[in-house]
Amino acid sequence: MIQRITDYTDLNNTLSILKEDGCFVVENSLSGSDLKDLKQEVLTRCSSGKDYEFGKLYRGSSINTYSKNNPIYKFFSQQWMKDLTEAYTNQPFGQSIIATHDYINTNNWARQGWLHFDRQKSFKFFLYLTDVDTTCGALHLSPGSIIEGETLNKKLNQNGEYESKRRLEISYPKLIEQYPPEAIEAPAGTLIVFDTDTFHKGGVVDEGKQRLIIRMHTK
Repeated sequence: MIQRITDYTDLNNTLSILKEDGCFVVENSLSGSDLKDLKQEVLTRCSSGKDYEFGKLYRGSSINTYSKNNPIYKFFSQQWMKDLTEAYTNQPFGQSIIATHDYINTNNWARQGWLHFDRQKSFKFFLYLTDVDTTCGALHLSPGSIIEGETLNKKLNQNGEYESKRRLEISYPKLIEQYPPEAIEAPAGTLIVFDTDTFHKGGVVDEGKQRLIIRMHTK
């Protein structure tokens, strides 16, 4: 089961969970006017962003390129996020910001609609800006799959087989049985922290539904 934590500033605890499960959830990480301001900022940036399979996509650069008064910077520059990233990855903090406004219903699932791990390992802070359930593209994660994912990622990249075997439901069905994905159904303001070697996927947005999210990557 995906762990939901309240004391996210306890570095020893969050590191331990990440190493064992590959993910955790912080409930109510953003609320009130701060949530409203960030949601509006992301909607504005997505509206002028690129069209993609499920709606609109905004692709930003490093967190340090944003004004300190910008809602994106205010949320993702929290000290506990910096401390956790430094301890877990030893990589430069917050290399890119990506947001999507998903509102197109399609049976033509994009790559993120398959259970997979990312070719390039990444550490993500993934924030729901709208209420999300399985009818509007809930993120799915398989807690505990991180070791298998890391091993397979190295193997498939070395053998040049990543693209042909990245769809885990087809290539490794027994692993899916061992580490079944869990849908993260949660209200706006919920933060999901995960290592992308953990098996994960997005979901389909039903007709008339929407999902607005923003995430920060460290690679």
